[in-house]
Amino acid sequence: MDEAVTIQLDLPAEALAEEQKAAGAQYQLGDTTPLAPDPDAVEAHFIDPISIIVVVSVVYLANRILTHFLVKDGKGTLVDARTNPPTVSRLADVPEGYILLIKPDGSTQAIDAGKIEDDALADILKPILSPSKA
Repeated sequence: MDEAVTIQLDLPAEALAEEQKAAGAQYQLGDTTPLAPDPDAVEAHFIDPISIIVVVSVVYLANRILTHFLVKDGKGTLVDARTNPPTVSRLADVPEGYILLIKPDGSTQAIDAGKIEDDALADILKPILSPSKA
């Protein structure tokens, strides 16, 4: 495995089985923790959010974001490196097909997933997700 990072993955509970199928040497899932759901989502009987601590290679994470999270869910993905561990959210209100990066310094970068390859995304993610980030 290339450099591994620890992230917090927030996702709908119904997506857990798919994540467990994807688990392996490059994508190691920890225990799940229920999250407080968005009140609007609960009212609409929409979502049962959970959080998982994941140890993942950055290259694998980039590929998973581009080939699964965005395509399967039909929505965007938030990568928030201000938190410890950094949070990757499939629950975020990000427009379809976009990855919103929030860097450790709070600056943001929006990436059109249709215009980037997973190796290029990995190169962007490595410095903001690495344990030695500023």
